[in-house]
Amino acid sequence: MWPDSLAVVGLGALGASLAWRARVVGVPRVMGFSASPATAVQAIRAGALTDRGLTPADTVRGAGLVVLAGTPAEVIALIPVVAPHLAPGATLTDLAGAKSKVLAAMRDAGLAARYAGLHPLVSPVEQGFAGARADLFRGAITYVTADMEGEPARQAMRAFVSTVLEGEPVVIDADTHDRQVAWTLELPRAAARAVALALANAGLRGAAFDAAVRSATASARDAGDDWDARVLANPEAVAAALEALKAELARMQGAIQRGDADLLREMNRAAEVLARGVAR
Repeated sequence: MWPDSLAVVGLGALGASLAWRARVVGVPRVMGFSASPATAVQAIRAGALTDRGLTPADTVRGAGLVVLAGTPAEVIALIPVVAPHLAPGATLTDLAGAKSKVLAAMRDAGLAARYAGLHPLVSPVEQGFAGARADLFRGAITYVTADMEGEPARQAMRAFVSTVLEGEPVVIDADTHDRQVAWTLELPRAAARAVALALANAGLRGAAFDAAVRSATASARDAGDDWDARVLANPEAVAAALEALKAELARMQGAIQRGDADLLREMNRAAEVLARGVAR
């Protein structure tokens, strides 16, 4: 089974889950590094790792596959740290939620031919190692991104997602990925936060919050502690999505102020069509 050795730098919910799954399916050597030594020890005791590295450089030596788990900024900062210590034939991936800047950093480091990024569309119940599960990625869509010269790495990571993680790989270029994520993940989370903030500032009694409020604010509860880092790593695409949302809100506000019931009904019908399609 490929890889026969794996290194994971960053043992939060995603990184630890990937390491754990690799151990479950029989990868013989799985090294891990966490800035918290206690987390790495916990991962070993749980069976997610065979051993821990004392530094990122120490962790990646000799590994056939190296996984950088963290925010885009954290991954970018790790690239020059681990690059000199990679095995000659090692493949490099990451689990960050934005890819264009990570890919650019890989190009700058001369690693684009060995890199294919992963973005699993999963929502851990908890942050950190407490949210790790060996089956977290099973059945989940996982975006696979790479440069043109990274096609062998992309093929390898696509197979890794299918056979090791038991997920559904979707090959996509980095810029398209970032636009897709901005509209389908970060826009709903931003909208949920805006609704939550508007309600918080309205001074309403909690008893007034019904199922509609719980539904509208749900994604504000599970966006994660690194939500700010993700949107700031993909600012142009997220800002464009927010601009489109602002335009729709302005159109709705104008219709309400004018008493334009026809436009409100038209907007409602169009929204229902999309919502029903998503719910299928």
